[in-house]
Amino acid sequence: MKTFQYIIIGLLASCAIAPRQIQAQSLQVLSNTHQQTLQFNFSSTVRQDSNDEREGRPPNRTSGGSRSNCLQQIVAMVPGNGTVDVRENKCVAQSESFPALTVSATPTFWFYLPALKEPNLSAEFVLFEGDRLVYKQAVPLSETPGAIGIRPQQSLETGKQYRWFFSVLINPQRPSQNPVVEGSVERVELNATLKSQLKAANSARDRVAIYASHGIWYDALTELGELYRTNPQNRKVQEDWADLLHSVGLGAIARVPIVDCCQPNETMLGVLLDDRK
Repeated sequence: MKTFQYIIIGLLASCAIAPRQIQAQSLQVLSNTHQQTLQFNFSSTVRQDSNDEREGRPPNRTSGGSRSNCLQQIVAMVPGNGTVDVRENKCVAQSESFPALTVSATPTFWFYLPALKEPNLSAEFVLFEGDRLVYKQAVPLSETPGAIGIRPQQSLETGKQYRWFFSVLINPQRPSQNPVVEGSVERVELNATLKSQLKAANSARDRVAIYASHGIWYDALTELGELYRTNPQNRKVQEDWADLLHSVGLGAIARVPIVDCCQPNETMLGVLLDDRK
């Protein structure tokens, strides 16, 4: 399995001067976070080969395409190629999703859902490690369009890459007819520099900027999403949310609300227990 390229910055000098260097770096980052526009650093996001080994095609962060109604497409809120557009007759092709990083054992996965044509629909989130299904969760959906966050209770192991799929069950009897998006996630450990910078952060906004600058997508989006959810009228928070999404080609959904929904009806499969037998 292809691994991510992740920059690990250690202590660069002797124990006597290393703390000063880390402190100086932390203060510099914090100084910059108050001034800069939030931008995601793609350097730690590795594009998958276009000939995906398991599916025979690249994973897509949009369910729409040239034959789909753009107003009805699902969007996975992850980095990817191109610019996603949800306006009618503007999505001429699907947008490939790129692998992304997290430092959380249980990261939140974010998706944009349009106004669904049918009431009382549910979705399904599944997680694979290689070809092994490790988690499956049924998600009741709200009829309100907007961004939703799903936080599976399955802990991710450090250094392993997982593939996820999110599908709206419009036609449970014919899964191929259901809109689906997909991507991958890898959990990485905090290095000394990142730990120091996060410890010195003065605000949640600082933490978001630090995560984004290190290419830690899921944590940057989730912390900022919580700020946006609890402060939807705050202009600065609105701008930060829009800037971060614009930086990964998701500006078209930067103004949609975050919807409180999706209390999980989760099903933990016994696959993980096989390792203990």
